[in-house]
Amino acid sequence: MLRSLLVLLIALLAVTLTCVIPVFGAASAAANAGISQSAAKQYYLALGDSLAAGDQPNRNATQGYANQLDTELRSHGRVLSLDDLGCAGETTWTFIHGGVCWYPGEPGMGDQLRAALDFLQAHSGHVPLITIDIGGNDLNACDGLSSVSAAGACGESLIPRMSHNLTAILKTLRTADPSAVITGLNYYVPEVVYWIDGAAGRSYATTQLSVTKSMNAALAADYKAAPARYADVFSKFKSGDLTDKTTLPGYGSVPVAVALVCQWTWMCAAPPEGGDDHANKEGYGAIAAAIYAVLPASIAK
Repeated sequence: MLRSLLVLLIALLAVTLTCVIPVFGAASAAANAGISQSAAKQYYLALGDSLAAGDQPNRNATQGYANQLDTELRSHGRVLSLDDLGCAGETTWTFIHGGVCWYPGEPGMGDQLRAALDFLQAHSGHVPLITIDIGGNDLNACDGLSSVSAAGACGESLIPRMSHNLTAILKTLRTADPSAVITGLNYYVPEVVYWIDGAAGRSYATTQLSVTKSMNAALAADYKAAPARYADVFSKFKSGDLTDKTTLPGYGSVPVAVALVCQWTWMCAAPPEGGDDHANKEGYGAIAAAIYAVLPASIAK
């Protein structure tokens, strides 16, 4: 009887072990799969000023170019987790030294560059895409000057310093992540809309166009040297086309550049949003398209 009971207990133990071992094996496999999936997560890091942040006067910051680019990438099966550090009012100097925005995990009004480096370190090898637009606010010191010529001269004088700072930023980012695809943006010219205000407005519009062309040339050289890819937002907005005309409702025949600024930004909107130079949803979509067009096949499938 005792022997029969012992045999029965051994048999039950064998059955129990047979059932338990596969369960533990499955749990271990699931845990390993979770770790593998976590390790494989990849990121898109957006850097820059208020355009990078997706700012609009209607306070909707979910339609920016970073958001729309992220959506476009996902629609093609390229899933990246977006981390947007864009900061309204950021210049190339404050990007390095701080003082404008607060970044999670950074002390006080930290600098965007440090926040970016910390992010790259925390996700080393898993940030295939970085976009950056910076430099436009560097010329804000010229706003309000009494004459068009003075404003133009002021803008031209500030470009070398902007370029110097951007070169340092890009060099630091490239050193931090040699394999990331860095894509830099140039700027459209919202001020061309003043072309519709007569002779004085046209003089101001052409001056701003000239200064922006010089700034964009410097940006192009800096991004090429990084090396980084270059999204030509200026051309996407046809900012330099003050010759070809089209019909703009409410304004009649205007240059294509003027019509697109009215269509893709808030410059021609009704009050209280009107006069704001930020892109609207459609404009941010155009910027996202300009970026997508220059991405390598490894990202833009």
